Amino acid sequence: MKDKKIFKKWWFWVIIVVIVLGVIGSATGGGKNDISDNQETAKSQDTPDSALTDLLIGSPVTISGVTVTVNSIKNGVPAISLPTYEVNVTYKNNSGRGISISPYDWSTVLHSGSDKAHVGGDTSFSLENLSNDEEWTGNVTLWADAESEKVKFESSYINLAGDDKKATWLIK
Repeated sequence: MKDKKIFKKWWFWVIIVVIVLGVIGSATGGGKNDISDNQETAKSQDTPDSALTDLLIGSPVTISGVTVTVNSIKNGVPAISLPTYEVNVTYKNNSGRGISISPYDWSTVLHSGSDKAHVGGDTSFSLENLSNDEEWTGNVTLWADAESEKVKFESSYINLAGDDKKATWLIK
């Protein structure tokens, strides 16, 4: 008889603990990962692949929740006696997590279709870290010559989605 009472009390406390844990889990979203939800929302707002080419200056694109805009392109200070462009860009991170941005994602596209990597040097930004909901604006220095047609952004460095996406803006 005593064993049945102990058994009933034990089950009573197990049921109470399960109910309490259920209430706590329900109140906190059931263990949902808010960052994952933010990333899915950001991905659903990405620019379609068909709209990532031959953009006009000032046109934003969103890749993996990160909005990138080329604000202006102007002649820069020559590097090693060769002409450059100062490309003013803005990144807005809505990906749901921190990212790193890099000038290595940028290049000049020539009429032949080949790329020239960024110049580097003191006038280019180096690696920057952006928290979610943070924005950064700065210049990247790119090579300029008579063959230049576009500037290209390639998302390999911020590669949040596993897809390497490219966007191009027309220089003129």
